[in-house]
Amino acid sequence: MGFKQIASAFVLAVCFLSLIYYYQEKLLYMNEIITPKQTSANPSPYQNPGQVDLEYVDLYLTTPDNIKVHCWWIPQQNSKTSPTILFFHENAGNMGFRLPGIRKMFHDLGANIFMLSYRGLDFFFFLNKKSSRLFALEENFFFFNWSKKKRYGNSEGEPSEEGLKLDAATSLEYVHNNWDTLDIDRQKIYLFGRSLGGAVAVHLASQNNDKLAGVILENTFTSIADMVKKVLPFLDFDFVKRYVLRMHWKSIQSISHITCPLLFLTSERDEIVPNEQMHKLYHTANSTRFKSWYTISKATHNDAWVVGGDQYWNEIRVFLQNTQKLADENGIKQTNKQIQNFSYSGQSSFDAFLKLLLFSCAFYLQLAQTQIFIILTNWSNKTFRYTLYIIFISFESVHKKDPPHGREKTTQRENKKKHYEMKDSTASTLCIVTLIFLSVIFLLGFVFLAIFRRYSPSKWYQKRFDRLTVLNGHLMQIFLGWMALKIILYGFPSSFNDDNEMDKKWWYKTLEFFIFVCIQFQ
Repeated sequence: MGFKQIASAFVLAVCFLSLIYYYQEKLLYMNEIITPKQTSANPSPYQNPGQVDLEYVDLYLTTPDNIKVHCWWIPQQNSKTSPTILFFHENAGNMGFRLPGIRKMFHDLGANIFMLSYRGLDFFFFLNKKSSRLFALEENFFFFNWSKKKRYGNSEGEPSEEGLKLDAATSLEYVHNNWDTLDIDRQKIYLFGRSLGGAVAVHLASQNNDKLAGVILENTFTSIADMVKKVLPFLDFDFVKRYVLRMHWKSIQSISHITCPLLFLTSERDEIVPNEQMHKLYHTANSTRFKSWYTISKATHNDAWVVGGDQYWNEIRVFLQNTQKLADENGIKQTNKQIQNFSYSGQSSFDAFLKLLLFSCAFYLQLAQTQIFIILTNWSNKTFRYTLYIIFISFESVHKKDPPHGREKTTQRENKKKHYEMKDSTASTLCIVTLIFLSVIFLLGFVFLAIFRRYSPSKWYQKRFDRLTVLNGHLMQIFLGWMALKIILYGFPSSFNDDNEMDKKWWYKTLEFFIFVCIQFQ
């Protein structure tokens, strides 16, 4: 390849990256080839909720940067006792094209629904006969609109990451602050984000945990940088993503700050967002009080609610019911305050006793594992030289002096052997019985944690359960490493002599004592 070819390739690459840099919003939001710029220009029945037999209120909210966004408020007749869902839709189409799914959500979940039309440009939208089942269309259509004033429905402005975040925050603030006007229970407010809307919901929830009863995420991504590998794999280079990307949508970072309950809905055959990204979000959400996962078999990115059928809506309904119990019993603000500022003050006597019990279980779990390991690594069959501290009680074998001379040596050896065996057997039995007793306490502790972390609004139980699990894993790694080190240095137990001379070396005893102390105070 000559110099001209290399130079041409370089120029083309620079031009291409420049286009990506300046038009990346259009690539994500698909806003040049578009649907009708207003929902009123949509085909029937996608113009307004009334066309799908839903009573609604048209709303226009003004964002902090003075942009008007269009919203639909669709209340239940008993709106006060019903949950309220703020729905953030995916890209490719204004909110009018979500009405068939919204109608199903309204009736199957019995929820009030608040729909937001993002600021900025409308999107490219195309349906063929294969995909028309998603929106129950009877015929194909393809729209172009080249007007300079292109919008998401009737919303103003230009689409951007910060802009969409402001739109979502404005809608939540309106619903939460006007709960009396809307006649809703503001302790039962949920976010539902689908695809791009999931990224919007994650960011909003991470900054408003005290206002939310839960968040539902469907087929959303971890970040724009991670999506580059899927959509534009030839640009999957760190330096390109670092200097070219202006949009980030770092849900993988924001989701770790969400403490309210989470429901993850993922399509088995999602052709746009890789399933592993939803898995990463699920495993990164460690601060939530509890989380649930549901996979829709045979569903693709856009048809989860259609393919999932009744089971899809039932999973959401169960999630709403479980989280509403928490909201009814404790209140959202009180619950989150307990999570952030845990203390024994103000707790019931039963809660205080249970927490002390769990702290004790955590300590004794570590202690018992240490004692079990010491027993397993005591290769000598005839002597029991270790001091075992179990519940602050020390058991140690005592070596009696040899019988007086004059007796038959065989009898002396037999009596001595019997004495050692008896002492070893007694100490080992006490250790085993005590460890079994402690194991029962540990098991009860884990059972308590498993139950209370599921039904209690307090995050304290979840954190204790996670800490015990992590502690158990760390200890087992140390124990296995210690055993491997002893085998490497001294061989297997069968290679020891009767007197076990290796155990008498001062440096070995010092090393063993040091490791024991490290385990106790890690």
